[in-house]
Amino acid sequence: MESVYPFPEMSGSEEEIRLTISELNNRNSKNDLPRLLSGMDSICPPLPGSKDFRANGSRTYIDSKGIELATPEVKTPIDQLVYTEAGVRILSDSLTNFLLSESKRTKTEQYGILQRRVIDNKGNTWGVHDNFSVWDPDYFSSLNQEKTTLGQIWSGFLSSRGFITGAMRVEETPTFSQKLSVKHAYSSKNYSNSLLYADASNGPRLEIRCSDVNLQEWAFVSRIGGAALVLAATQTQLIGELSKNYQTLMSQNISAWNTIPLDKDLGLKADTALLSAIDIQHFTMSTILDRLEDRMNLPIPKVYRRIGEEILKFCEDVEGVAFGNKELSTLVGRADWAGKLVVLREHLHRNPSGRRIGDAKSKLLDLWYDQIFIDIQSDGSPSTTYGYGYDQASASYSQPHALAIEHAIKNPPSNTRAAQRVKNAQKLGDRVKDCDWQNLVYDDQGKSKEMYFDI
Repeated sequence: MESVYPFPEMSGSEEEIRLTISELNNRNSKNDLPRLLSGMDSICPPLPGSKDFRANGSRTYIDSKGIELATPEVKTPIDQLVYTEAGVRILSDSLTNFLLSESKRTKTEQYGILQRRVIDNKGNTWGVHDNFSVWDPDYFSSLNQEKTTLGQIWSGFLSSRGFITGAMRVEETPTFSQKLSVKHAYSSKNYSNSLLYADASNGPRLEIRCSDVNLQEWAFVSRIGGAALVLAATQTQLIGELSKNYQTLMSQNISAWNTIPLDKDLGLKADTALLSAIDIQHFTMSTILDRLEDRMNLPIPKVYRRIGEEILKFCEDVEGVAFGNKELSTLVGRADWAGKLVVLREHLHRNPSGRRIGDAKSKLLDLWYDQIFIDIQSDGSPSTTYGYGYDQASASYSQPHALAIEHAIKNPPSNTRAAQRVKNAQKLGDRVKDCDWQNLVYDDQGKSKEMYFDI
């Protein structure tokens, strides 16, 4: 019996967002991004001593030719979703204000586009990284090695979850996951595409680097919660029981797991690869839910048990759709790829002549899914158009969800390291010399002192 709490005590996400802005088309947009970033200050101001960290605990900065939004450290998958959406709201409101200013100055129409995806139609990739604190400091010793027991489990789990968390890449051979549709390594960092990376620079941290942007609340929460369940299980003796089945499943062609098997009418069909991916996800979740509590001598937190149970139900629903016993529409509102495929299929069926999946028009429909288009007319009147993925997502949002996002725009998550950072930076004011995730440096009567934050 083990008495540890292996679930992440804090987690957070980073999302790189690319922008298209009419006013910047003929200039180097990177030179103007600081103006847009500073426009966020009136919505959620930066902390004293830091141009990146903000009053809600998040961090925003320019990366390459886009803006990176990092959530504050949170304690639940639901909070991670709320602060991700709050960050996008702050950015989109800032872009609206920026365009209004430019339209007033030039007396011309202005537009801006926020594109929330990890790959474009030319194959260029960007990042969505999910970060989890790790309880066991020895966990990292084999995590970055693919052929260890731990490496096999993570490789199998992340490679097979596309039918749950994928946002779909529309090509002649469509894939569940956008990020896993291109060449990637098991573990690496910087600008390489990879599954994961272990990093201890800000405390023991697992960084999952192969995520898609999930607009659907269910897919986002399942993405975070599913990974947290695997992280917890693999820090206990349950790793041995998981490993036995993974060794068999990993002997298969895992690259095929990401291909969406479609029939001639663009309906999902059962093939060996899809059924194998479903099997590995179902086995993983059922094993964890049935046996993890005995291994850690503690109950599984209710939020994670509920997520695991919903993933099991989704596995059964996808299998039912693949065998023709359920309609694809039953998956809409949960999986991003399913919502996109339903719209794409209806579009192609209405316009069948010479059309095929992966043609130019269907790729354009793919891009519309996660796009936010902001238009300012020459008379200064603004309008914002959201892609159909947002319409599908908002259908399941509750009023408390909307209120939580409003609160998160200006306030950090309570009882977290982020809340400590915000409270102390604001209290010390202009005495703060530097601010980081774990600590801040401040002036104390002419001497530099450091303050470290607890989890």
